[in-house]
Amino acid sequence: MIRPYRGYAADLPGLRTQNWSAHFEASLAEWRTLTGRATKISLPDTGVVNAFYACLTDLFIMREPVAEGYIAATPGTDGYRAPNAGEASIVAVALDQLGLHGESALGYQMCIDQQGDDGDWADPKGWSHLCWLSSGFKSWAIIEHFRLTGDRAYLESVYPRMAASSRFQEQMRSRTRVEKDGVRPLEYGLMPRGMGDCGLKDGDDLYGVFVPHNIWSVYADNLTLEAARILGRTDDIETFQKIYDTASRDLIDAMRRGAIAETEYRWIPGVLGKTSGSRWGALNALFPCGLLAPDDELVTGTIRHIRAAMSPGGLPMNTGWLANGMWVAIALDNLAEAHLVRNEGDEAAALLYATLNHATPLITWCEERGPEPGATEVTGDRQHLWTPVAVVREVRDSLVMEVGDTLCLARGINRDWLGSGLPVGLEGAPTHWGRLSYEMRYDAAAKRLTGKLRIEDKPGNGSVPASILLHTRLPGPLRLQSVNTESEAVLAPDGASLQWSPFTGERAFEALAG
Repeated sequence: MIRPYRGYAADLPGLRTQNWSAHFEASLAEWRTLTGRATKISLPDTGVVNAFYACLTDLFIMREPVAEGYIAATPGTDGYRAPNAGEASIVAVALDQLGLHGESALGYQMCIDQQGDDGDWADPKGWSHLCWLSSGFKSWAIIEHFRLTGDRAYLESVYPRMAASSRFQEQMRSRTRVEKDGVRPLEYGLMPRGMGDCGLKDGDDLYGVFVPHNIWSVYADNLTLEAARILGRTDDIETFQKIYDTASRDLIDAMRRGAIAETEYRWIPGVLGKTSGSRWGALNALFPCGLLAPDDELVTGTIRHIRAAMSPGGLPMNTGWLANGMWVAIALDNLAEAHLVRNEGDEAAALLYATLNHATPLITWCEERGPEPGATEVTGDRQHLWTPVAVVREVRDSLVMEVGDTLCLARGINRDWLGSGLPVGLEGAPTHWGRLSYEMRYDAAAKRLTGKLRIEDKPGNGSVPASILLHTRLPGPLRLQSVNTESEAVLAPDGASLQWSPFTGERAFEALAG
């Protein structure tokens, strides 16, 4: 790269005459306008609030104009300054979940449009070629956009790409449905060898049949089926149901046969039957891909195995390229999100603080680093996108998260937040079942929790929740003992949550703890 130092020198006289204070204030006003349109969070810890908004702005800093008029997110500012379907997908999901729907769609369209004539959605002419996870990341961003906006025209416009991808993947998997001496090999019915990335290795080989890639590709087929049902594509539903049923059955069977057995548990490896490479992506079988249930023994065992190698600062190791290092993002993106789905809020909250404790003063993270304080061993970009978007997503999901058909509120908040007596909640958060605002605060002297919830502007996606569940994560052993009848809330037997049937409008509550 040629840096125009002489051009800079020639520009100095003009640069010196600029009113840089005015430029700074105008820029600050533009940032405030942009972030002011997003969901607003209320937390007593200003450090967490500042980190959330710093990470939100990073999602815009780390995207730029690319060819053919597209805007695209870049995974890093230097080494990975090339758009791909991974990080950009998570950014699209995060922006949609914060109400920035136009920005979400604009920033991901380039990735959606990268597809081979044969339906290959793994960017055959791009950075992510042969990374079979790409179809799942793309489909996740698409279906989440629809669930949050109800934009049927958008789903119609991208459905042909989803359908072509699932048909392509079925063709690829059909090549591996070959028995050897009457026995199905572990790779039976899976996607063929591809590029791993994320520290995944088959022995020392960067190419192989990787479990996380298959998890994501099967997820893509499930979402194609969902889209076909939403759009009433009756001619396609049977086809994609068969593709998904076959692919998911073969993959789950392979995962169970290829799991690694320890003395007391089994865990999901990156490569079936092997311990090589990183632990990245295995927990995506739970979230967001929903292939395994929260209490599945492989999910529990994988969490246990990941937690068996924690850094002094409370983060999981061997989640990327550095076997004895940390890809900080994955502490939240994989592990904390799994804990949230399993209603293990204390574990998720601890991982959020550990992640923030490893940030630079400007709230940025290198891609990977050693576990020791003052680590000098790093790999990847010095400023990497996956961690800030993981922070945004984890904070959002800690405050509101769709788990199955339940809208879960405050599931991952730190218990000290309510203990502070200050308000906890959010305003204007899109969900699959309407725009949500809520706030609650705890009066320690009176042992009283008060608050209100408001749900409005249903997105028109045709679905309703089974229930709305507010987790009341009070300090220490405190649990709720009663709630006012006017609230229409039902107190959980363990006193740890309040539950409502679906409603539109506002509900206020007052509950006593003991």
